[in-house]
Amino acid sequence: MATKKLLNADVNMQNMDNRVISEHATGIVPNKPYYVNHSIYFAESLKVYANESKTTDLIEGSDYAFAEIDSIASEMANKDCYRAIIFLTNVTEAWIDYHSYGDIVSAETFNKLVDELVASAESSEDMQAQLTSIANTLNIHINDKKPHGAAVTAQADSLALRTNTGALKVSAPTADDEAVTLGHQETAIQKAKTEITQKIDTEIIAVGDDVEVLEQKVKTKTPALEIEDFLPEDFDPEEATPEETSQANQAAAAERDAATEGIQPYHNVVRNKNGSVTVPEAVDDTDAVNKSTLLATINERLAALIDNAPEALDTLGELADLLQYEHSALGAIHSALGHRYTKKEADNLFVKKDAFVLDGTTLKITI
Repeated sequence: MATKKLLNADVNMQNMDNRVISEHATGIVPNKPYYVNHSIYFAESLKVYANESKTTDLIEGSDYAFAEIDSIASEMANKDCYRAIIFLTNVTEAWIDYHSYGDIVSAETFNKLVDELVASAESSEDMQAQLTSIANTLNIHINDKKPHGAAVTAQADSLALRTNTGALKVSAPTADDEAVTLGHQETAIQKAKTEITQKIDTEIIAVGDDVEVLEQKVKTKTPALEIEDFLPEDFDPEEATPEETSQANQAAAAERDAATEGIQPYHNVVRNKNGSVTVPEAVDDTDAVNKSTLLATINERLAALIDNAPEALDTLGELADLLQYEHSALGAIHSALGHRYTKKEADNLFVKKDAFVLDGTTLKITI
């Protein structure tokens, strides 16, 4: 049954619900009225096209004309309103856009609607009877405990019948999307549990071994350096003979033992953010010292070396300058001493004092 939506009166052509787009006109007979689906249209709103894409317009006056003016609607709207269109050329179909004044239900339309309602009611009664029959048949089918040979046991290519407790029995699954029983599920769980337990035990042993190795390295029970660390860079164990490999390992072990001899710390050390190692005050002569201890020792030794020397002579540079000066002075003295008279030479140069005789006011010299 075909139905159509009725449009309210739109005197002022303002209600967009009354805008009809692409009404498809078929069975067109030239020069005979074609009545639009919605009773009355505004002439100024009418657009007629020869194709659905609306790329070809039909021209009013040459291709079509307005027909059957509605005087009451035109008077109410103060616009020309028509009910039909007359196609002037041989057009088999058209697409029409227009604004509807509103639908007016005629007695003929109303009677047709009543007839359709009566027909629908009769059809509904027939359908209800059919549904009742189908429901009764379905109830019989549902209440039948063994329709189509259904069985409680898991039988191939047959319907499954629930047990008296509502359960379903199935056979052992062979594919991932098949149902499983409680027994199958418990077996699978137990199997998975056993596998997981075995994996956990294996991992615990492996982790225990790793922890033991780590503990030994932290406490340095074993050397942190391996023999491989002391092998020559060009040594290739794959190309060496067993004898060459044995000799290389013995030499590397000797180098490692020499490098680690006497080192027996209790713990490894962790570098600080500067990449250095922080150590406390040294206790034994073999302990590492920190920067403050080293500076204090150096300052102490420098003070002992200066030993209360005056400020002008408390550096090596000042002492060097002084020694250079003293060296020059000693050279001058040594040179002067080289020109001195010996005692014998001096005695020979001086006249004996008994050669000088003072007689009154006259000095007599005997040569």
